[in-house]
Amino acid sequence: MSFVLRNAQLVDGTGAPARRADVRVDGDRITAVGTVARDPDVAEVDLTGLTLAPGFIDIRTHYDAQVLWDGALSPSCCLASLSARTRTYAIATSVQGAR
Repeated sequence: MSFVLRNAQLVDGTGAPARRADVRVDGDRITAVGTVARDPDVAEVDLTGLTLAPGFIDIRTHYDAQVLWDGALSPSCCLASLSARTRTYAIATSVQGAR
């Protein structure tokens, strides 16, 4: 299954400012970020007005609460041990905003 998330306010976790971007997903992988070409055979979801943080918040854990006491989200030994598994689940995506 493939789909494109369009017009999101993208926060990539690198510390760079949020930016408007499209994100293409093929199967369980993010395959393109930026301006993604239209493909009539691929579903699209319009995220205008929403914030997208792909793979940045691991929704299978509660480590994202670390932002409450560590604004820099410094690596911790627990997070380091999960890093390989977390990359596998990069499609676990946080989308926030109001509709």
